[in-house]
Amino acid sequence: MILLLLACETPITQVNLEGMVQDAPFNGGAPVEGAALVARNRDADVTGESESDADGVFSVAVDSGVPFFLTLTHPDLVSTGFSGVAGLDDFDAGTGYPWMATPAWVEELRTDHAECAGAALEGGMVVGEVRAGVSEIDDINQWPTLPDVVVEVLDSTGEVHTGCYLDDEGLSAADAEGTGGTGVYAVFGVAAGAINVTVSVERSSGEMGTDVFEFILPEEGLVPVFPTVVWL
Repeated sequence: MILLLLACETPITQVNLEGMVQDAPFNGGAPVEGAALVARNRDADVTGESESDADGVFSVAVDSGVPFFLTLTHPDLVSTGFSGVAGLDDFDAGTGYPWMATPAWVEELRTDHAECAGAALEGGMVVGEVRAGVSEIDDINQWPTLPDVVVEVLDSTGEVHTGCYLDDEGLSAADAEGTGGTGVYAVFGVAAGAINVTVSVERSSGEMGTDVFEFILPEEGLVPVFPTVVWL
């Protein structure tokens, strides 16, 4: 997820999102040549299209100052969807974003959640790791993972899908009703199109609160939400 500061009430123009597509999460993969990228706005209008070059590099137009939705497709990889908020100038997506999962990585993901009945469902999937936002720590990867978080996905057909979770040791937990200590979750069998990822957790006030994240899920694709940031 790419987050940038906005200026309020600024006329919508276009800026360029630039970056490099990789073939594995968390900066561990090789550049992907020939990935097709399509950027859309909240009205699902296409704002730009691009194809990554031999070095995985791309540049695609997005509307400035508002949310954008980016989908990537490649014949050998799993179609992937990201979202973010553009600033008012051309900007770099940052190291490691966007990336596309290999089919082997997806199979490993299903195996990791094998005790959850939903892991066998066909269709799209949403995966992520919930972390608590800590403004005093600059490195987002050092923010603590959150247990006891409930994740659901509302898909384009109106169906609500519940999450699959790992326990504190990172093992699949069939009856878990929320994240374990790792903060990891996966949601399977999600229909393609516009989706809402809802994250419900007890706030510091003691009351339950829900955050909503918007994405466009490609057909038979994947939406990664690393990290899924919650401010307590």
